[in-house]
Amino acid sequence: MHSLLLLLILLLMKHTSQENKVSEFEFFKSRCGNPIPIKFLTLFMFTDYNCTFEPYHVDAETLKLFPTKCREVCAYLLIDQTSDVAEKHLVTAFKNVKVLYGSLKVSKTNLTNIKFLSGVEFFECDTDSSLLFEANHELTEIGMTNFKSTSCGITLNNIQKMERLNLPKLENIWKCDDTIRRRGTCEKTGKCHMDLREDCHKWDQFERHCLFDDLEYVAYFKDDEYSIYTTNNTRLKNAVFPNLRLVRTTNKNPRVIVFRDNNSQLSTNPAVCFNIRNSLNTTEKLIPYIDGRTCGRTPALKKDIANVSSVIKPFVWLMFTGSFLALFALNDYIF
Repeated sequence: MHSLLLLLILLLMKHTSQENKVSEFEFFKSRCGNPIPIKFLTLFMFTDYNCTFEPYHVDAETLKLFPTKCREVCAYLLIDQTSDVAEKHLVTAFKNVKVLYGSLKVSKTNLTNIKFLSGVEFFECDTDSSLLFEANHELTEIGMTNFKSTSCGITLNNIQKMERLNLPKLENIWKCDDTIRRRGTCEKTGKCHMDLREDCHKWDQFERHCLFDDLEYVAYFKDDEYSIYTTNNTRLKNAVFPNLRLVRTTNKNPRVIVFRDNNSQLSTNPAVCFNIRNSLNTTEKLIPYIDGRTCGRTPALKKDIANVSSVIKPFVWLMFTGSFLALFALNDYIF
């Protein structure tokens, strides 16, 4: 019985693996040209392409197989703490690459930046893959200075020394779900997903929300989620979206721009809230939403109202008393 169960599990694993290989095969086949029949491969194995990098793990040996002359490369790239390859060799390998298809994971390395990919202009991810940077404790920036467009999510996780993204040309980030991908169409929604997790605590060095100065439009079509969410930046005192014109969402509760647990001045300065709202030309009360409050409910505004009220109340009482005494005196004079 146990043997039969083990056999069924192995068959299921093999079937799943084969399905994944077919998916990868089709994805790479449609993007990296015609196959080169260098060796005999079954349908369920990687097919050799002139610009396909087969090894998943990048190290000193596998890097020798990288198609250095290709402008467009298909690859699932993993660079980690066991990747015994010098940064200068990475620069040489990727110097001609402008387009990457597949995925990228940089994990637990001592890299200070990802400038060896500075020539890459476009990155398309397969299925749910992303550009993942995690636990790189010396990483201070990404530094892909020619990176313009991507269909990948960008995830930064546990990056303790990160100071800036340094992606000066990045303009378009969009995401295609499996259904849209199968139909062969992808609507560029402009969804910008920067997953800066709480343990990436050094992002609290930002004193101004300067990452999206050129951001004009945001469209996000998932319910019960935020379009722009900024959290745990303890030195963030101001937020500016100077070119932001439209935020579109299907969320029935439009808390689309949310700030939480940043510097206290962000929630106590009413100008921050109203500047964001005015830039969008909206009267929606929940845009933006700062520490659970809207523009009309900020502590500073309440304090100002209280201060004005404390000044006005005695004045009104004095006017009322003066008017009453004047009427009383006038009444005695007349009669």
